[in-house]
Amino acid sequence: MKPALPATLLKLAAVAVLFYASYGLTNYLTALRAPVPEIIYGWERAMPFVPWTIIPYWSLNLLYALGFFLARTRAELHRYIAQLLAAQAIAVCGFLLFPLQISWAKPDGDGIFFALFRSLAAFDQAYNEAPSLHIILTLIVGRYYWPKLPRALRPLWLGWCLLIGGSVLTTWQHHFIDIPTALVAGACILWALPWQGESPLRGRTTPTPRKRRAVVIYLLLALACALPALQGGAWLWLLCGSVACLLAAAGYARCGAVIWQKQADGQATLAARLLLWPLHLAAAVNRACWLRHARDHDAITPRLALGSNRAAASFAAVVDTCAELPPRGRSAHYRCVPMLDMVAPEVDELRRAAAAIEALLRVQSAPVLVCCALGYGRSVAALVTWLVCYGDCADMDDALARIRQTRPLARLPDETRAAVAQAIAP
Repeated sequence: MKPALPATLLKLAAVAVLFYASYGLTNYLTALRAPVPEIIYGWERAMPFVPWTIIPYWSLNLLYALGFFLARTRAELHRYIAQLLAAQAIAVCGFLLFPLQISWAKPDGDGIFFALFRSLAAFDQAYNEAPSLHIILTLIVGRYYWPKLPRALRPLWLGWCLLIGGSVLTTWQHHFIDIPTALVAGACILWALPWQGESPLRGRTTPTPRKRRAVVIYLLLALACALPALQGGAWLWLLCGSVACLLAAAGYARCGAVIWQKQADGQATLAARLLLWPLHLAAAVNRACWLRHARDHDAITPRLALGSNRAAASFAAVVDTCAELPPRGRSAHYRCVPMLDMVAPEVDELRRAAAAIEALLRVQSAPVLVCCALGYGRSVAALVTWLVCYGDCADMDDALARIRQTRPLARLPDETRAAVAQAIAP
């Protein structure tokens, strides 16, 4: 049901009051904490002041408010409001805990551009810097509008969003450090409060010894990335790896494969790509190294193949169990049942994967590829489950023996065997 106009106006007013009240309060409190530090990269001193970019800078306010009236349902409006409030909360905490300023005095002049600068200065002091709330909101508002626009207008919209983002520098409102910190904060909001699928925060995974070891490993990797970042400068970019490893640890500890936010088409959400790109890159390199001199798939039966999702482009029907990497190409019949790597799949995941294999075999005659990153672990467990539940194998050992006839490196660790045993139980 589309939200009623009076209720929408009331919600907009409430959010606006909270926005300006909290923003002004943090500016005031930071001003009392003099001297306030400033983080500047040397190249920033060459950044020009471009008066006309105040137009895209100010446009975000209008787009922010207009978004309230573009919601098709109350649920959509409430999700949009939740993202905006989360942005405000995270930014305010950042402003108070790590206060920064920009000390550059803006040139003065006449005309509409400088009039807009003067109106901005009426409530926006030289504080409230990192993470840039402007950048966080640009990411949230940009993502909100994206599916609402015709495809032909999306490149223009992307360009305008980039112009808004760049304007925080060319209006001398922010230093560069405020941008990447804001991108991380904004991506975390879109990741935790996604537009498609369930929130990773609601995920549940069954604890096992291998998962606990994975949690420890990723926490140590996160720490290893964070410590050099304390030196500042270019080392701060290592925080990207630290954030990615922390999210991976959360996946193994509680959230499950949903942390990767792999969608029905095999692609991850924008937020997941922004937050987890170091691990995406590491997984892609690992896959390339493992399969450099190996076959990326093998036929198990005339209608079933087992392998890496790198081979997906060669198949019209694919059941993909890889959570961290997209398939290569686009298959006409694609089913995605993402599972965490290096640990035993969930029993429900195995059953859903087996059901997906059976469904594809029934609706079309082309061979079906069952795949994961390499084709030796998760996909093996899924195919073993199908061979016992729907195929002609008597038990798990019989199914694994059949697979190893053509793919000898296929394996089922003890924890995975236990999960498969539960999945195939009557």
